[in-house]
Amino acid sequence: MKKTYVKVTDNSMSADRIMSGDTVLIQIDSDVNPNDIAAIILDGVLTLRRIEKCGHAYILTPSDVLMSPELRDDIFIIGKVIDVIIDA
Repeated sequence: MKKTYVKVTDNSMSADRIMSGDTVLIQIDSDVNPNDIAAIILDGVLTLRRIEKCGHAYILTPSDVLMSPELRDDIFIIGKVIDVIIDA
């Protein structure tokens, strides 16, 4: 499977110790499990969330306690996070 590195631009997965400035390795695959941290395009921006299929939509769950889950049907799944390089 193809893989790519992506620079994280927000703190939506901060409880998973993935912060803005870190780099994540993404395995390109549109099939992700609910426990995976997925790389998605949301409102034209690449972001990370746990996702769960709900009918024709997805529940997008950040790990940042200040953010709430969202139900959306307009996302594009890029793949899942398989490694994190922490910005020192």
